[in-house]
Amino acid sequence: MVIIKKDGRLENFDINKLITSIKSAFSDCGKILNESDINYIRKTFDSKLTNFIKKNPDRIISSLEIKIFLFESLKECGFNDISKKYVLS
Repeated sequence: MVIIKKDGRLENFDINKLITSIKSAFSDCGKILNESDINYIRKTFDSKLTNFIKKNPDRIISSLEIKIFLFESLKECGFNDISKKYVLS
């Protein structure tokens, strides 16, 4: 899947970059992130992304939309403080 970056570049979506961002936000908040947390957040994120793609099959997703999906996923999973830190990073 290709996403459009803030500067207009197209880039392949890399889930590992997203996971690195999550880990960084957890670390910045002084919280420990375990593998089950990552899987829970990722499953929630994947669901939001899949639903969006189904509704908009011909549209390129922006990096901002990816950030919003992750923000919503973190909140949905009960990580409100992390979601705030993620959005500000």
